[in-house]
Amino acid sequence: MITQGVPTDHPAEADQARAGRTRRTRGQSAGLDPARIVAAARSLEPGAITMQAVADALGVDRSAINNHVANKDALLRDVALDVFAESFATVRIGARLSWQDICRQYARGFADSVIATGPLAQHLVSGAPFQRTVLHAAEAMLGAMVDGGIDSDTAIRMLALLNNVCLQYAHDHIAALGAEQGPLLTALRQALTERNADEFPHLARIAADLPDVSARTQLDVSVEIIIDGAEAFAGKHGTHSNK
Repeated sequence: MITQGVPTDHPAEADQARAGRTRRTRGQSAGLDPARIVAAARSLEPGAITMQAVADALGVDRSAINNHVANKDALLRDVALDVFAESFATVRIGARLSWQDICRQYARGFADSVIATGPLAQHLVSGAPFQRTVLHAAEAMLGAMVDGGIDSDTAIRMLALLNNVCLQYAHDHIAALGAEQGPLLTALRQALTERNADEFPHLARIAADLPDVSARTQLDVSVEIIIDGAEAFAGKHGTHSNK
């Protein structure tokens, strides 16, 4: 006699087949998709996120996770992007602001959203993964820049530079949390101890009282330099802008 396609005269094989079918059904009936996988991963501590841990949390085989996420690195990237997107969704870009002020709002929101990912920030890199998340804010900023006299080519280059600066600042900020000093100061002082500091008088003087590049002032200064640079560059190439 055949029951559900499994021969009953081989009980051991029948049990194995039913078990395998049950695992597949659990994953399918649960409506497994990338969003559910990310949600399950976010319920875990960042250091505990693995493909197997997420599969266990969802009650499915690990292979079911692999059908949607290629590997652990991709899983961690997706989780980091989800946290980033949730944080950046709260950023509000003023419609009547100058492009300079919009850039400031965008930069602070971007950096804070990377910082919100905590230890997962290392899985965020500049480029395409951020495009869908910051699309509306980037559109508002680019539109304001063009309206303010910045040519499109300079505007998009400035956006890319701003993203990179904010990302690096956020990484430095996270690395400095709980540390006595920022990573740049630590590296510089270590390098000077391994050499004759007298050969580098300027670096030695700076190392004695180096500004904390992980502090918010560093981000604000960097953004102002980028804004001033964009204005100067646009003016040099025959365009103009008004603050």
